[in-house]
Amino acid sequence: MSFLEEFTMNPGRIGAVEIDRQVSAPVAGIPPELLCLINVALLRGRLTVEQLADFVKSVILNGREEAIEGLATIEEAIAILGESAVVTARRSAEKWGLEGALEPQFVGYTASDLRETEETNKRGHRYRLIYCNGIAVADLIEMRSAVNLPQVVRKENCADWFLQLSGKFSANQGSRPGYYLIDFAAHYFEKRNFSGQEAAIGEMGAEFERPEDAVLLEAAFTLMMANGEQPFATADHWGWHTWEGMNIVFGPSQAGGIEIGFLSSSARCEKRKRPLGACVLRLPRHILRAKLRR
Repeated sequence: MSFLEEFTMNPGRIGAVEIDRQVSAPVAGIPPELLCLINVALLRGRLTVEQLADFVKSVILNGREEAIEGLATIEEAIAILGESAVVTARRSAEKWGLEGALEPQFVGYTASDLRETEETNKRGHRYRLIYCNGIAVADLIEMRSAVNLPQVVRKENCADWFLQLSGKFSANQGSRPGYYLIDFAAHYFEKRNFSGQEAAIGEMGAEFERPEDAVLLEAAFTLMMANGEQPFATADHWGWHTWEGMNIVFGPSQAGGIEIGFLSSSARCEKRKRPLGACVLRLPRHILRAKLRR
């Protein structure tokens, strides 16, 4: 019987301290991203050992993902994209102060995916390969002061909304841990309303999407901390989540951080002082495969 199988039968006896020690080392057959999620949850005190036992039993032991052949290593990704376009899992964890987080061997994309992305960057796009730790939105805001991140500016009408735990957008929502290829050249989708942007992204193919807000926010913060790069330098990003009929908008603040506002999805974007576009996510292979199976 494996350690994790034994844990699901008697979580209280083993306890969180022993789990933390065990998942800090590779466990055969368990995806590294899931181990990292366990690590972060324990470090942040967001998961009890009983909840973790249910998660391990239902998701890991009974639903292990099939292996995807041909995925690139992080070393190959850096060689193809260049060091300045990659934020590794280790560097991301260091910037967020997540000691003991694991570093996956593979990045979720093939070498062919990465070479295509590099060619796209040569044409003026700004794809970055960034590791997201799955940190909840509320924790992203809370932790920014601990890592000397510039203040997040929230416009007056959404300050309470953004951090409330109820409603359509949960501040406890985080991204799925793993590497994400995101194009921060949002200006390519300006001068369109929200549905027009969605149509244009859809024409790019099934592997491209507007990123979930939790993914984008953590990736944007991580890029700022690790590379000193303003993610929204060329255009603001129109996000998914709504408040009183308006979609969330991310952009740069005057203090060098991130400003959060709202705009109606039917608005005429060309009338804004700053371009309003959309960052684009190229889906990791395992997420793309699950999408195509639906």
